[in-house]
Amino acid sequence: MPKILTALILFLASSLASHAQQDWPIFDGHIHYGQSVRKLIRPQQAINLLDQANIERCLVSSTPNEGTEKLYALDTKRIVPFLRPYRSRKDMLSWFNDPATLEYVKQQLGRIPYQGIGEFHLNGAEANTPIIATLIKLARDRRLALHTHSDEPGIRNILRRAQNQVVIWAHAGFDKVPTTTLQELLDSYPELYLELSFRNDILIDGELNPQWQDLFTEHPHQFILGMDTYIPARWSLLPDYADDARYWLNMLPEKTAKLIAHGNLNRLFPIPANP
Repeated sequence: MPKILTALILFLASSLASHAQQDWPIFDGHIHYGQSVRKLIRPQQAINLLDQANIERCLVSSTPNEGTEKLYALDTKRIVPFLRPYRSRKDMLSWFNDPATLEYVKQQLGRIPYQGIGEFHLNGAEANTPIIATLIKLARDRRLALHTHSDEPGIRNILRRAQNQVVIWAHAGFDKVPTTTLQELLDSYPELYLELSFRNDILIDGELNPQWQDLFTEHPHQFILGMDTYIPARWSLLPDYADDARYWLNMLPEKTAKLIAHGNLNRLFPIPANP
């Protein structure tokens, strides 16, 4: 084999290997530090786990919100705080119909510089109550993002009310929402961002699903990563979940991978000059 051809093959192989091993820094769009986690993982331990996973920044919400505030106090540049409208987990069943929700949210927003409201749970017609309409307007007036865990009817109801507002859809609706539906929603709502935790259909037999590859190619600016640390076990496995995401990120063009790994959220939530 000619030496120049051998050198070219070795160069290409080296380049591919280098790309496959990229340890992309991550801006995580779905971190929780709730009460059950705080009983086992102290705030500094949580920060250390973020370091181990190379999660350079993250959206954090908690029930109660005290957990978010504790992490924010430790690292104001890394932690982007989101306010959950729950006083306790019991509120998840009724908060969207409870007038006390709005007063609670208004009171809590002044504690630290919250950047969004959520992650909250809303399905179907629950997103059509007067409480939710007022909450969406409050977010619009204060330029706060919305982070919702919803089924397909719920996200459609929210998007119709939250025109031109940043809406993050947790888990991109899970696997039961087909990619054709995601394509339609992304086409219709440019301020919709799909967070990808628990979307187990991104890979097929270890390879990137062609339907997802098409989505990433057509809408690279509307996807974000998330690990969803809602229980202590998911915190302990955080580095593994981050590496799992990097595995398929490295199957994408570098520019697209960077956007999904951290670029899109850094654009939405730049590091404040004076946090």
